[in-house]
Amino acid sequence: MVETGYAHVIAFNTLMNGLCREGRMLEAVALVDRMVEKGHQPDIVTYGTIVNGMCKVGDTVSALNLLRKMEKSHIEANVVIYNAIIDRLCKDGRHNDAQNILDQMHEKGIFPNVVTYNCMIDGYCNYGKWSDAERLLREMIQRNIDPNVVTYNALISALVKEGKLFEAEEL
Repeated sequence: MVETGYAHVIAFNTLMNGLCREGRMLEAVALVDRMVEKGHQPDIVTYGTIVNGMCKVGDTVSALNLLRKMEKSHIEANVVIYNAIIDRLCKDGRHNDAQNILDQMHEKGIFPNVVTYNCMIDGYCNYGKWSDAERLLREMIQRNIDPNVVTYNALISALVKEGKLFEAEEL
């Protein structure tokens, strides 16, 4: 591997991504430590890869801890990192925590995108929280974020599961 420069960071990030995809999070985190030992600063891609991997294996606590560590290091998380955390929280039924993260994004001037809203809406729909899903759909539209096929699929799928075929067809 190249021992200096940005090419080295890219190589580490690529290796970490492969480890994360295989669910080998301990090795991926160890690789970040090795990267730092070699004198290379993790970048937003490094952190995003690790946070996403943690969320994929259900380790939201570690992902949130890493987010806080980034903040302390003055590394601003981007919408992709927040989306990974919000998605996991919603999948775990932790909607209030996901809403708090969404609120933090707004406070920091990080704009949610269609993926952010889709995670939230899907999470609410899967738990039968229709009013919250509708509120987010309205908010999404007010913010000029167009719902897409994923948005509608989440809503329609949840309506069908609830036996609300007429509403699903209307949507």
